[in-house]
Formats: sequence, structure tokens, C-alpha cells
Amino acid sequence: MCPCPDERPRALHKSCSAVYWRKPTGVCEEDRAWGHADGGCGAGRLEITANLLASAAYQASWLNQNAEANTLLDIAERLPDQPPPRLSAVIAQREVFAAGRRRDTDALRRARDTAHDQLERAGNDDPWWSAWLSHHAVDSATGRAWLAAQDPDAAEPYLPQSLAAVDDAGLYPRDHMLAVLDLADTHRLRGDRAAALDLTRQATIR
Repeated sequence: MCPCPDERPRALHKSCSAVYWRKPTGVCEEDRAWGHADGGCGAGRLEITANLLASAAYQASWLNQNAEANTLLDIAERLPDQPPPRLSAVIAQREVFAAGRRRDTDALRRARDTAHDQLERAGNDDPWWSAWLSHHAVDSATGRAWLAAQDPDAAEPYLPQSLAAVDDAGLYPRDHMLAVLDLADTHRLRGDRAAALDLTRQATIR
């Protein structure tokens, strides 16, 4: 929570974020294992913390805690130093969905573009725990965000290709189920309950 007298969850005070991201001093050997290989004091830990904050924002978005999600993402983006591109992409991908949940379509588009741009800049020295993010994952989040924004027409271009990518990659059955359910949700939002029910039944068939 912001310790300042004037608490504004959607606009954090610079002094608060500065204290939150204060760099530790000394030599931190653990950072070599958790962050970059340079072992710079606290660098890896700060990046991991930003990632955890972005993940917490994603969870908060699912619970319709939109102000809290926005605050967590705001803090995550305020690293003292320039974050690795892939971490910036992860934070932006979380913002895509958060923007959809609060129906901020301009922010949704900006975050989508940022995530794709940062992924293009990513190199081999980015944190290993950010390797899961791909352009496909950003597109999947974008389709789901448009559904959250109650715009099935904007979501539809992303969802069939998301399902095809999941099936082609032979990923976990859970990923297939979620992709099919996203497609079902487009029909539900359009009022086509029969089509939505049919896809829902197919979600567990592989």
C-alpha cells in the first residue's frame, strides 16, 4: 500500500516507487542464479520482483480488481534501470489483459504493440524465466482481452489462429481447452448459445 497521506491507487507517488525499488548494497551472489549473469547487486532480484508484480496484476484482473492490477503494473514498470526486453514484453502482455478487463481499448492496443516490439528486441541474455513468452502468447492474451472488453468481433481474428498454434505445437490439453473455450465465448457474447454450447462440449475432446 502507498504510505503517502494522499493514497491514489491509480497514480502512485514517485517517492513511493523510489523507496520500493531501492537498490540493495553489497555483493549478491544469488543474483547470478536468479537474474543476469553479471551478478550486479540486486539486479536479478528486482527483475524477478517486477515479474511477480505483473503476475499478481494478472490475477487481480481476473478478480475484477482493476485498480489494484493497474497499481501493481505501474510499480512493475518502474524499475530503476532499463529492464531486459523480454521482461518488458512480459509486463506489457499482462497489461494487455488488464486493459481488456477495465475496457481500456487504447491501452490494450498500446500494450499489445509494446509486447510484440520488445519480443523482437529480446536476446539470449534475457532472464531464463521469461523464455515462455512468445508472439503467439501475446496474440492469445490479446484475443482474451478483447473478449473481456466485450468485443467479440475484435477478438475473433486472434482466437482461431491461437487454437491452431496450440494444436500444432502439441502443447498441454489445458491449453487446447482454454483456446476452445475462448472461441465459445465469442459465440456467447453474440447470443449464439447453441454454438457456444457445442464448442464448450468440444473443449475436453482431444
